[in-house]
Amino acid sequence: VEIDGVRHPKTWGRHRFDVPPGEHTVKVYFPYLTMRECGANSRTVTVEPGKRVLVKWYMWPLMIVPGEMSVVVGT
Repeated sequence: VEIDGVRHPKTWGRHRFDVPPGEHTVKVYFPYLTMRECGANSRTVTVEPGKRVLVKWYMWPLMIVPGEMSVVVGT
């Protein structure tokens, strides 16, 4: 996971990141064989004060396509 260009190596699963309010670019990918950023996809999300933003990323079985990302704004 990258947030605003800063890498946060994580395993598969759910993870929480505390970021200040504002716009942030979230990029998700994983290394696979010779591909450094397999399934790479990114979104710019806006975090409002006191709100949470859920970014979901799903990787299809075909390794040459970008992972699917969705963003849900919550409370």
